[in-house]
Amino acid sequence: MTKIFFRNQIFSEINNVHYERDFEGFVMEHFIDYNNSLFDEDDLLICHEMKYKVHSEYGKTIPDLIIFDKNYTTFWIVEVEISTHKWVGDVYEQMRRITTADYSSYANEILNHIKNNGGKGIDEEKFIGLLKYQDPRFLLIINDRPRWYEEYQNSELIFDYIEMKSFRNEKLDVLYSIFGDKLSIVEKKSTFVPKGSYYQLMDSALASDFRSKKHIEATYRNQDLKINIIRSKKQILLFIYPDDILSKENAYEISKSKDSHKYRIKRI
Repeated sequence: MTKIFFRNQIFSEINNVHYERDFEGFVMEHFIDYNNSLFDEDDLLICHEMKYKVHSEYGKTIPDLIIFDKNYTTFWIVEVEISTHKWVGDVYEQMRRITTADYSSYANEILNHIKNNGGKGIDEEKFIGLLKYQDPRFLLIINDRPRWYEEYQNSELIFDYIEMKSFRNEKLDVLYSIFGDKLSIVEKKSTFVPKGSYYQLMDSALASDFRSKKHIEATYRNQDLKINIIRSKKQILLFIYPDDILSKENAYEISKSKDSHKYRIKRI
């Protein structure tokens, strides 16, 4: 049994986690607090139990948790596992289903399921937009180093991996240690391309901003621009004035400026 000495107290590893559900509760209680202690105020994470059935090309699956940042720019679909579970025949197959499932089609259903199970404080429009327009990231959280760690590293599946161990002293105070990937928020930038008299937003890191506004101000090569925004079904269309500054033959990147209310545009 692993022991650690912290602030003149001995903490022993809690290695009797036999039930995934128990570990899942521990993750929900402590994991987000740990990550938020590393982030800026603008990048804080929110976690909700998901438990909603979605479909993938490898069959149906029910992910455990969903994590997203408070600005609704990034989200993770999370599987919580116990290290004694097998890779082949269990974890691999589950992660393959999770990483190939379609979440955009279930955005409204996932939101309602979370709300019906006690989830509060969600900006519904931004949450639905996040799932519909942003590609998910994936995360496996496990309670200890599994025997199949090398198999996971050699896998073709792409997901973040985090080990979360917990320790307890005689007073039942709990510590935890984290090993693995550090969650990070995507920079708020998107691309748009010309479509005749307008431009179309092609990816969604800024889509939540654009869905809540009718127009924005931007700069391109130190020139001021005004961008009118029109939402058409799943598309976000941009009408830019003056209309002769940007080329109708190139794609552009637009990013959120932290030191100004204006957005920045550059040609790509």
